[in-house]
Amino acid sequence: MAQTARSRVPSLLLSFLVLTVVVVNASNWFILSRVAESLDEGLGLRLTTVAGSAVRSATAELLLAPDVATDTFVRAELEDIARQQDLEDIFLVDPSGTVLWNRDGDGVGKRHPFLDLDEAAFASAIAGTAAASPALEVDGALLKAAYAPVADWDGGVEAALGVTAGGGFYARVPALRRTLLAVALGSAALVALLGVVFFGMSRRLSRTEAALAKSETLSAMGMMAAGVAHEVRNPLAIISGTASRLKRKYGGQGSDGDGGADAMFDFIPEEVDRLNRILEGYLRFARDEPITV
Repeated sequence: MAQTARSRVPSLLLSFLVLTVVVVNASNWFILSRVAESLDEGLGLRLTTVAGSAVRSATAELLLAPDVATDTFVRAELEDIARQQDLEDIFLVDPSGTVLWNRDGDGVGKRHPFLDLDEAAFASAIAGTAAASPALEVDGALLKAAYAPVADWDGGVEAALGVTAGGGFYARVPALRRTLLAVALGSAALVALLGVVFFGMSRRLSRTEAALAKSETLSAMGMMAAGVAHEVRNPLAIISGTASRLKRKYGGQGSDGDGGADAMFDFIPEEVDRLNRILEGYLRFARDEPITV
């Protein structure tokens, strides 16, 4: 039982190590997902705030003016906000999604392409509530948009001001993901290496236990042989002594051609001596001494 428990120690240690690595890596990936969600929520809140501030800074009156596309004050205000907030883009669209103003001026009069990816946040802004879109992949980069309503004097929403950002902001997530992946691969390599080491230890321990079991078996056999030898030698000594006494008392009385009773009495001690030599061999085996054949 003790040997079996000892042989299981390397396997138990390896299992514990594997479980620890799995738990740690699972925790890391869970933390990564929570960090990504937190970054996404934080960026959405920031962009929504920036969009609302831009509407107040440029004023709804100027944003809804017919010449907004050429208004230098509007351009200066919105460009300044875009630089300060590190925005990818800032644009003004009417309720149909047609661009009224943007930074480069190329898309004026056309539907903004970002609206085709996710229109829910834009629809919310047109309904009067600022909102942010989920993170969307555009040209291989993750971007997030937020829209703020632009209302006229009567409170009717006539346009929405949109802002996008996220290129540098979301770059932290892939970097963190790569780091965690490297940690996971390193952990797997470490587990594999330790698995090889523990496997070798387990094999050596198994061989040692087998040798120990064999040694214990031989020791038990030796003890048993010693006990049997001692128990048998006592009767043999009695037989030999009795034969000697009988020879002294009755020797020389036979008339057989082979020596009569004397030959018979001599035969008994000889056989006793032979048995004693055999028993001596067992005793040497029990004492782990070389046996002379």
